[in-house]
Amino acid sequence: YYEPIVALVDSDCDPDLIDYPIPGNDDAIRSIRLISAKMADAIIDGQNRRMSLETEEISSEVTDGNGASDMPVGDSATVAEAVVESASDETEESQ
Repeated sequence: YYEPIVALVDSDCDPDLIDYPIPGNDDAIRSIRLISAKMADAIIDGQNRRMSLETEEISSEVTDGNGASDMPVGDSATVAEAVVESASDETEESQ
């Protein structure tokens, strides 16, 4: 299994070794903090989008062919719990 490498790359580094180089000053703490914060925000945004898509998938599985839901109104917490459980099962399987 191959994990792509995302890294902050200064002018004194070989960017060919990095899959996704981010040009920047890796000597300045403010630069490192800025890039780290932006990367963390992007990761959180991606996780939220994935959770939203999984919720939509589960909701569509619960819905019958006529567009009517088999679940009573107010059971959206059950769907959210199923998504979280499914995501944690996938995480455990991949490890």
